[in-house]
Amino acid sequence: MRQNDTCIAIQSTLDECRSAALSSILFMGLALVSGFILSIYYGNKIIRENTLFRLILLTTRNAVVTTDSRGVITYFNRVAENLFDIPRREVLGKHFDSVFTGKKEKGQIPLAFSLESYMHSQICACSNEGCYTNGEGRHYVLSIDCLPLSPAGAGHRATCLLQGT
Repeated sequence: MRQNDTCIAIQSTLDECRSAALSSILFMGLALVSGFILSIYYGNKIIRENTLFRLILLTTRNAVVTTDSRGVITYFNRVAENLFDIPRREVLGKHFDSVFTGKKEKGQIPLAFSLESYMHSQICACSNEGCYTNGEGRHYVLSIDCLPLSPAGAGHRATCLLQGT
């Protein structure tokens, strides 16, 4: 009798294990399908937003310069290249304050504007004016907007929008 009870208990335990394994596989499959569908939805949403923002940066008439949390230039749009007459490859990866020095030396832009104080304070600096003279002697008065791209305490990134008149 004991042997028969033991066999029944083992068989019952095996049946429960099979049922639990089958349920686990079913839920795992459901989670994978849900995750796949959500990743497609949010992936497409991110791609659309990224495309929109990229188009804005490509078509704006403002010079746009962005930096990372250390003040290193991460983006320098075509308008900035044309305005400052310097290829982006010469400024990308350099510290903002080492490029915007106010000096007319190779690899530097003769416009002095310190980004450092705005990055750490997380305060927007709008409508600052800066005088700039390009290599051909043309004078510009630039309206400079310095905007934080991340909330306080989240890695301080900034962008500068420069619009010439």
